[in-house]
Amino acid sequence: LAFSHSLATPGRLAGLVTWAPPSDPNLQGSPITRYSVYIASDEHGSNPGLLWDIDTEYYHIHYGTNQLNVWHNTNRLYSVGHPAFWLLVRAYHPKLGLQPTDVAAKMILYDYTFQPP
Repeated sequence: LAFSHSLATPGRLAGLVTWAPPSDPNLQGSPITRYSVYIASDEHGSNPGLLWDIDTEYYHIHYGTNQLNVWHNTNRLYSVGHPAFWLLVRAYHPKLGLQPTDVAAKMILYDYTFQPP
């Protein structure tokens, strides 16, 4: 999981999120169909904010794409008093639903200056 932050404005996000696909996308006989990318206040996904892709103008990322271009100038303070410190990518499986947060791809977010928020 990687995030190329392209906005120098404090408290705002923009840039490209990329991730590697799972080594085996088939679970229980059917494949993963999409991903969801979130910001959250902790690694457990508390106070989540679903990110939108600026290119597709949608929040579901189809399997095989493996990237999301964050909507320009996204507010990092998604929920009052809960700034986003984490970025999470969760796969969606039609039979199993959204991948559990504990096994999702995740990383801590840093500001453009590479300082912790």
